[in-house]
Amino acid sequence: MRLSRLARAVNLSVVRLQHLFKQETGVCITQLVMDRRLAEAASLLTRSQLTVKQVCHRVGFNDVTNFHKRFKRQFGMGPAAFRAEAKTASLLK
Repeated sequence: MRLSRLARAVNLSVVRLQHLFKQETGVCITQLVMDRRLAEAASLLTRSQLTVKQVCHRVGFNDVTNFHKRFKRQFGMGPAAFRAEAKTASLLK
């Protein structure tokens, strides 16, 4: 859902919604959404056979390069390396 649509749904401007959300939760709404998208991507990478590109699009990214950059920033490695490490870890169990 777009932030503008959410703001309209609660009859606030986008800026006011962002301000109130951060005031109440201590977290930026856009960062929370990004964190959730990347967590879902990590889950899909470990439990599905979807390609990295398919995971990228499934969690709402249009640009694979941007997805890779944000995923690496969040998890310390790219999506393919994350998947490989998760598979190795599951084999060791």
